[in-house]
Amino acid sequence: MSNTTHLDPSHYASQWTLPKEGEFNDLGIVNQAGIDYANLLDGPAKEEKLLEIVRYFHGYIFKYAELITRGHLPSHSYNSDTRRFLKYFLPAESTINTTTFSKVTKHLHLAFPQQSATDVYDILNVLLLRCVKKYDPNYVDKVRDIVKVIQKIRKKQFTIEYIAKKVSFNPTGGIRLLARKEYIKAIRGPRKKLIGYKITKSWPPSQEFLSSGPVGFVYFIQTWFRYYLQEYIDEQMKTIEARAWDKMLQIEHRSSDLDTYTSSNENIISSEGELTDIHGISWSADLSMMNKCLDLSEITPAWVNGTTDKLFHNMTVRERHLIYLYYVQELSWKQISETLHISINQTQRIHDDILTFLKIKFHLH
Repeated sequence: MSNTTHLDPSHYASQWTLPKEGEFNDLGIVNQAGIDYANLLDGPAKEEKLLEIVRYFHGYIFKYAELITRGHLPSHSYNSDTRRFLKYFLPAESTINTTTFSKVTKHLHLAFPQQSATDVYDILNVLLLRCVKKYDPNYVDKVRDIVKVIQKIRKKQFTIEYIAKKVSFNPTGGIRLLARKEYIKAIRGPRKKLIGYKITKSWPPSQEFLSSGPVGFVYFIQTWFRYYLQEYIDEQMKTIEARAWDKMLQIEHRSSDLDTYTSSNENIISSEGELTDIHGISWSADLSMMNKCLDLSEITPAWVNGTTDKLFHNMTVRERHLIYLYYVQELSWKQISETLHISINQTQRIHDDILTFLKIKFHLH
């Protein structure tokens, strides 16, 4: 899938094969694995089934780990699932296209400060496990049982606790589903406290709704994984750690057309580099590097042929071409060496020399 994103060699999933573009696991087999896991009792067999499921979703999780760590849209697996996830972070009236999605993608890493691709992969797998453990193949049957209980109540007001006494499971999820579908309506008291539910004019649920089969495991995982990941990123963006690493404040990272992300009371340096915090202390940031051609999105064939940027203008065209092929086109070492008509070893040595030069320029050791 990727030439540049790797898990640590000691990681349990480092040797797992990534699917090729357009290659998918058999949907029926994965769905059945989810059902089997939900119905197994705790023990070694259930743990083995869970590992099997994690392997099925390895490519899916790796896709999001790469999206976060690399900070730009992937050239592969850029499908409707990815777009639905990124759309969540767009302001309501934003134009939906690759340009706006690219801007969102560049900021996702802020929720994973100083974490490697392996760290991100592990975090995402924890979210995956939450989804797997939440899946209930009998969910639709439980909703039907809830509907039968409510049907007997009719226009009376009822509570979740009342329904719970009539069934042998926690009915909260099913009741919320019926409320989302507007078959029932929440009743709220003072300070909008939930005090119960009552049926609406849309009651009873349609036969089509009640006769549906079990929720597909794969569909369920993809839906809830996107939700949990969005929730995780939202929470991390609110923390001090996401804005101030190693006691340094994070400059406002969102572009002008995405300013609706930031509430007026967030203690974060503005895009102009200024901030007065709640204690009246003024902060400022050096923005002299902000307008320089350092972002990968600015590295184009024209940039390869010539640039006035102080960091790269003294490099040879071949060196800039290598940067373009490796970091923008994401070609393999073999493909780059064939393009530049040099050996793979020579290609890698030139790349190492470039990194050494940049580290010296930035005083990194």
